[in-house]
Amino acid sequence: MRRLAAEHRIGGVHGMLIELIACDSKFYTAVEVAAANQLFNIVVDDDATAARLVALLRKEGGGRATFMPLAQLRAGALPAYPDTQDAISLLSRLRYEPRFEPAARQVFRKALVCRNMTVASRYAKSHELDCLTLDGDTVNRRGALTGGFHDTTRSRMAAQAKIAEQRARADALAVEQAAAHAAALAADQEVSRLLGELQRAEAQHTRATHVAEQLQICLLYTSPSPRDGLL
Repeated sequence: MRRLAAEHRIGGVHGMLIELIACDSKFYTAVEVAAANQLFNIVVDDDATAARLVALLRKEGGGRATFMPLAQLRAGALPAYPDTQDAISLLSRLRYEPRFEPAARQVFRKALVCRNMTVASRYAKSHELDCLTLDGDTVNRRGALTGGFHDTTRSRMAAQAKIAEQRARADALAVEQAAAHAAALAADQEVSRLLGELQRAEAQHTRATHVAEQLQICLLYTSPSPRDGLL
């Protein structure tokens, strides 16, 4: 998607939702369970941008993608979350830029993280929210319970966090490399300047030596000899 956007100069493509949100590691499982494949939806500015990318995907046989046009998303108001220490809205634990608020609300506004399944069952029924635990067990607002083993070693949020860390490191190294290149260029320029000054100094020394030799020769032929003094 980045390649298509770059090659065709399409602006307003922000990336996958998973790239645009962050949270503490203890919420990774809850985020992955609440969002599922929506984490890989592509966030764009508007439906015109999405339509262009869909056309390019179809033309190049590049597969399928789901887009989230920020201008068209209507996530609605936030629900009335329960005022308790046994549960907290998952949305409130996410970090993202304000401009991506519509996309975050669309996916996470109905998700409530609960202390355990008992609490989850209670609030799913009383507040019509999709409740889940930090382990990924869920009770949706319709009453269905889902639970079991969740392989945290294959966490997509953890993988994305590592990718973001490596990208930040690569950006920092790129800045250092640019600074080192600039310093090396400045050093080369300084060396060139000093060599130029040295060459000019050597040239002046050569001319001065030549002039001194010419003066000695002139003095040798113009000085009176002892015999001239006796005459």
